[in-house]
Amino acid sequence: MIRGNTGEVRRGFPEPPPPTVARFSRATLVFLVASALMLTCSVVVVFFTRHTTDSGDPSAGQLRGTYPTVPAQGWTVDADDVVTGGKFVRPDPTSYQYLQPGFIDLGDTLISTVILPRTDMTPVLVAIDSRTGALRWQTPIDSYPSRPSCATQTIGGLLPCIGGESVQFFRMSDGRLDHTLAAGDVSRVEVIDGDIVTAGYREMSRGTTEDLTARWHKTYTIDPLCPGSGDSQQFGVSRRFVYFGSDAGAVVADATDGRRVIDSELQGVAIYPGFGLIGRRCTRSTMESVVVDETGRQLRTHDGRSWPAAPWLVRPDEDDTYIVGRTAYDFATGAGQWTASGREINHIVGDIAISNSLDAITGYDRRTGATLWTSAASGIIVASDGERILLADQNILTAVDLRTGRSAWVLHNPASSHVEPAGQGFAVATVDRISHYPPTGGLAEAPGTAGTQQKSGLDAAAGSRQVTKCGSVPTIRPVEYRTDSGGLIVKAEIKATCPGGDIVSSDRMRITVTASGQTVASGYFDFADTPMYLPRTDTASGGVTITREFKYPVGSFWRLPNSLGPSSGTSSATSTVTAASDQLVECEEQSQGHGPGSAEIPATSTVVSPLAATAAAPPSRIDTEAASLDALRAQADADRPFVAARLADRWVAQLSAKRPGLVAPDVDGRMVQWNATEILNQHLRLRLMYPDVRLVWSDEWRTFDLDGWWVTIAGVTFADPDAANGWCDGHGIAVDECFAKLVSDTRGPSGTTAYRR
Repeated sequence: MIRGNTGEVRRGFPEPPPPTVARFSRATLVFLVASALMLTCSVVVVFFTRHTTDSGDPSAGQLRGTYPTVPAQGWTVDADDVVTGGKFVRPDPTSYQYLQPGFIDLGDTLISTVILPRTDMTPVLVAIDSRTGALRWQTPIDSYPSRPSCATQTIGGLLPCIGGESVQFFRMSDGRLDHTLAAGDVSRVEVIDGDIVTAGYREMSRGTTEDLTARWHKTYTIDPLCPGSGDSQQFGVSRRFVYFGSDAGAVVADATDGRRVIDSELQGVAIYPGFGLIGRRCTRSTMESVVVDETGRQLRTHDGRSWPAAPWLVRPDEDDTYIVGRTAYDFATGAGQWTASGREINHIVGDIAISNSLDAITGYDRRTGATLWTSAASGIIVASDGERILLADQNILTAVDLRTGRSAWVLHNPASSHVEPAGQGFAVATVDRISHYPPTGGLAEAPGTAGTQQKSGLDAAAGSRQVTKCGSVPTIRPVEYRTDSGGLIVKAEIKATCPGGDIVSSDRMRITVTASGQTVASGYFDFADTPMYLPRTDTASGGVTITREFKYPVGSFWRLPNSLGPSSGTSSATSTVTAASDQLVECEEQSQGHGPGSAEIPATSTVVSPLAATAAAPPSRIDTEAASLDALRAQADADRPFVAARLADRWVAQLSAKRPGLVAPDVDGRMVQWNATEILNQHLRLRLMYPDVRLVWSDEWRTFDLDGWWVTIAGVTFADPDAANGWCDGHGIAVDECFAKLVSDTRGPSGTTAYRR
């Protein structure tokens, strides 16, 4: 765990402000809603031409999976897993200016940075497995004079990031720094067609991983005149154009040679792949929208303050119209095609044009301008699976169906404004945590109504949201293990065993997890108040699973995550572990369900996650004492490599030493006749209280003069016994229960114990 660094003193980062409810005037809010996507301050816009003949494929930037029902939280990763007290910040300049959380989605990997506010600690670049949430690697990245800023694509297995005064190329395999190149006064970097583009306010370059200016390097004079704060950035790259500037105006250049395609800066640049671009140009007294074709030739202008609509999820060459304000025009001739009723159109998603205002959102047919629907939902559009758009408004995330405008579901989340695609799903970022929400449906198709029409008939006939209680228990597969202060949390994928789905509403269902035949956890769960609705498996998106978390308190679990597989964290108790193929779940309904026999899957989540067991259940096919002894042996085996590498031959604090048959008080003074079950449960309680605790078996270490004892030690080392005893004092543990011990297999017991007085 990284706690700081030494060396050159750098400018510290302020403390991120607590979440607040922003308050703006109505006029300001209208501006923000209109420009939220076009003037995104912390997300680089990269346009790629997709060479495909399949019109049903999703567009670049679209969610890869679909969300027909409200998702449940999947994996989470905390900034504390990287740096104690650390905060997530998206690796781009504007996010660093405002200390905004987030990450870059590379498909199988998410890239973020962690800072330690109000210190000079160098930021840490982190790579997170988008499927499991495991930390793949972490490495420091320079932050002065330029703040960290990474590309949204890799090149040759390398991730280019601006750090300090150079572009640093990190290996995606292990995070090691491969090489650096001097970069000049730039703050953005991107990959396009095998080249590297770097950009700053007065210069841009295109080159290679060995020479950043190999293709071209240009400097520009700038004088942006459009209204704007000047704090946030516009940056975009396509095969034809590259632009960079502030929200008041950006230089637009030809991507092939760097020459300016227009002599003034443009605001709200909207690239229409295959046709050209549109942007708003300002003088000291006028505003107009400028239309430029793919060759860089200016075609025409449109007077007025209207914004060009952003073609967000649109295929290259998909439609030869562009939209300014409420009117669609032919790109080649400039002829008006249609004018929509209502307010200005902000976004284009496939074949749907969207007007998003303060109190309503309206969908129009992109080809005719006909009104398709109006929804009372509100918020900033943050993501889309092609069938729905996700709106973030304060702490609410709403999915709106693109075919009907109806709200498909609502998710309450304290940080719903920081939602971005993440692997196959999406993730919500706060400064403290990144939380992943896996898809609840199949793979995404073409955005808009085109993709959904292909399967609407089948889904409608099957009634894909209508499910019926099944006569057999569902299939449950463990996915991941972690702990919190209350016990072991098992994340599982759940699938109905009947084609018509299932409604799990039993008030006493036994769920037992095993690993290679040994019991991991076993408890009874109550679904009566919050039934679990499992999707149908006979629809076009058959095979859909949901993800839930189950919590097993001490007494209902036997194994910790680090004894079950490779750990993604640094702590023995709080680490997250991915389930292995030999880990199975048995479930048994021990009472009748209390819910309906048939119902529609609710659109709004009432799921309590994780759901805690109401009582412990016996282990599978073995008595509790034997299961506990197996668990003690497995835990000592799992901890032994750590103890040998990091704790052996150093002073530590010993918290407990117990053997079966001993009669002695517990830490709370209660007299106990110790057996394997009592010893295991005490160790687990200590483990959850002090995350670095480890278990050793006295027979395996020469500094213990008695065999057969299970010994719990704190996983923190000290230079001398007094310091170790000071740890016991600082944690308020009784004198007889905690004292200094040196664990070793190279020396005898003499002089390896120092009791407190």
